[in-house]
Amino acid sequence: MGKRRWWNSISWKLVFVYFVLVFIATSILGMFIIDRMDDYYMKSIRNNISRTIKQGEIMSSISVFEDLQNNQDKVKKIVDSWDKSFKEEVFIIDKDMVIVATNNVGTDIKSIDEQDLDENLIIEGLLGKDRVSDGRSGSGKPVKNMVFTIKHAGKITGAIYVRSDLSTAYAAIDKVKSFFIKAMILSVIITVLVGLFISRGITAPIKKITGKAMDMANGNFGDEIEIEGNDEIGDLGDSLNFLDKRISTLLGELSGEKTKLEAILKNLSNGVVVLYLDGTLIHVNRVAKKILGIDDDDIENKKYDDIIKYFSQELLLEKIEKNCRLLGVSDMIEYGGSIFDIRYDRYKDEEGKEGIILLIQDITERQKLEKAQMDFVANVSHELKTPLTTIKSYSETLSETYMADFEMSRQFLGIISDEADRMARIVKGLLELSKLDNQLAEWNFKNENTVEILNTSVKKLSIMAESKSLQVNKIYDDDLKLPALVDKDKLEQVFLNLISNAIKYTDEGRRIDIDAYREDKKAIIVISDTGIGIPAESISRIFERFYCVDKARTRSQGGTGLGLPISKQIIEQTGGSIDIESRVGEGTKVTVKLDMITMRGTPNIE
Repeated sequence: MGKRRWWNSISWKLVFVYFVLVFIATSILGMFIIDRMDDYYMKSIRNNISRTIKQGEIMSSISVFEDLQNNQDKVKKIVDSWDKSFKEEVFIIDKDMVIVATNNVGTDIKSIDEQDLDENLIIEGLLGKDRVSDGRSGSGKPVKNMVFTIKHAGKITGAIYVRSDLSTAYAAIDKVKSFFIKAMILSVIITVLVGLFISRGITAPIKKITGKAMDMANGNFGDEIEIEGNDEIGDLGDSLNFLDKRISTLLGELSGEKTKLEAILKNLSNGVVVLYLDGTLIHVNRVAKKILGIDDDDIENKKYDDIIKYFSQELLLEKIEKNCRLLGVSDMIEYGGSIFDIRYDRYKDEEGKEGIILLIQDITERQKLEKAQMDFVANVSHELKTPLTTIKSYSETLSETYMADFEMSRQFLGIISDEADRMARIVKGLLELSKLDNQLAEWNFKNENTVEILNTSVKKLSIMAESKSLQVNKIYDDDLKLPALVDKDKLEQVFLNLISNAIKYTDEGRRIDIDAYREDKKAIIVISDTGIGIPAESISRIFERFYCVDKARTRSQGGTGLGLPISKQIIEQTGGSIDIESRVGEGTKVTVKLDMITMRGTPNIE
């Protein structure tokens, strides 16, 4: 802790508060009194002049003249004979704005401009309005100008213009201001002295408490402080003594809890990253290191951004700090083929230092399962809805409409039958997939020559190929032996599905090539067509259930979107693999790989 400057001490802060309060109070009081005094002087001068003019002889004497200019000498005598104790300048002005008389002894009668009179004020007076204004004379003295309308028989004949010197009034106000300034300075000095005396009585026990707090901060517990008095500071001292005892007890408990927490973080199944807002790493548990692909050497002397930037740019410190200003945030990040649920929020440690804690959870399998479930429900609903709609519409037509045309009735019934067959195929495919998924399918594994199964499949589909004038080329030798442990019926089902797909999606007159060969103890079967091909963005989804690149064409060909998923399940549960390569407009190549075995004895003996 650095040395405290004297102006930062609580004593001087208390003195400063006293000083500010007294200064503000005296300033407000002084301004109020001076303002009231100024207002009082101005009102007094205005009222005296108004009363003197309106209630004195001058107004009544001059009002008798119908034309002031023609009676100028008489008006001058009236003004000259007026009360000499009236010190203000008086100007008698006729309706043509000409000065008729003035009480300035020895002053020639001059024009309004030469006398520095307020012309606008005179105009107001000649319009029948008594007015007042403040200004300055030609010599620069502050003056108050007043104008009073002169009337004869109800008709305006002129105006009395009075100019009063305000120098004496302002001098008196300045003396009052000086008095208040001196009083303010004196009160501030007294306030500072009293404040110092009071503040020292308050800060002495506070210093004792501060010393005890510093000892506790340095780990020294057990010594009590003695503070006299039953005020709030005494209560604070007692509380600090109680805190001293309580902390001593809690430190032992905290040590045990810390050990437990470290064990939990170390063995937590989710990744945990804790850092300060400046990017300094506090803790990275074992799971987080594995997810981020780092070790202890990577963390040492590095900031948070240095280890997270390769994982996700969306988790850089600047971005997550901004997101945390409102509330806790949850993000999903894809990295390395996995999906992670990232939750992070701000926190404060025991010292009040703020940071961010991140929880990283691998939810790849959960996401796949949820997506598969949603897609499955959506696809099943969609695939079953179409034939059901068709069956319902055609059956309603048959039941509600008399159809004399037997041929049309037969066609309608045929369509209903086809759609029912389609629903049956979908349900059958779903049941088969369900059995494969849940390992409930019945298998009859035997040593079989895969080439013979392939030949049988090609022969069964030859008529279908000939109907489209397709050339099916068997590149392999019919006598080739590629033995494998397979279920004959299920493998034939796969070959029939793959070859029929090639026939369905290849235009008339084109070619389909089928090859079989041995490669590194594996039986390789390749079915290549020159059909419409599959877009690149659809290759990754081609084995999804009910997924069709061209749904309309698939349905018109009698497909359900389940053939390839079933084929993939069969091949994989047989221990093999199936891959698809394709280019739009050039064709598709399907490769099936099966583990070969050595055939012994006579094959196919029941």
